[in-house]
Amino acid sequence: MANLETLNSTIYYLDMNTQYQIDGQDILLENVKAINNQIFNILTTVPGERIFEPEFGSDLPLLLFEPIDDITAWQMETAIYQALERWQPRIQVIYNATSVVANPDLQSFDCTIAYQVRLKNITNIYRVRLRQ
Repeated sequence: MANLETLNSTIYYLDMNTQYQIDGQDILLENVKAINNQIFNILTTVPGERIFEPEFGSDLPLLLFEPIDDITAWQMETAIYQALERWQPRIQVIYNATSVVANPDLQSFDCTIAYQVRLKNITNIYRVRLRQ
């Protein structure tokens, strides 16, 4: 029983690693890694891609083929806010610390998503470089 109590106090979120064979991480992800994995899944899924959940995802992948400029970066920020607000109830996005920056030299967008886990007093930053 003590082991179960210890497990319950240290693991508060658990998720399957959808990129297990690519990234070499564990097949089961815990806590912040699980949340980051879910953020990745939400942001890289186009609405309509999942048959049984047709509204799931974000418009972010569609915006990757727009011009690499500040306007598209602002549209991406908006898409991130909307998708995470709808599909990730475990977190609260920290808007003033979240940004998307156009990087024309590298043909990419640099995304920084700061969030706080709602049920825990944990703040994390998820960074990703998006390319076409």
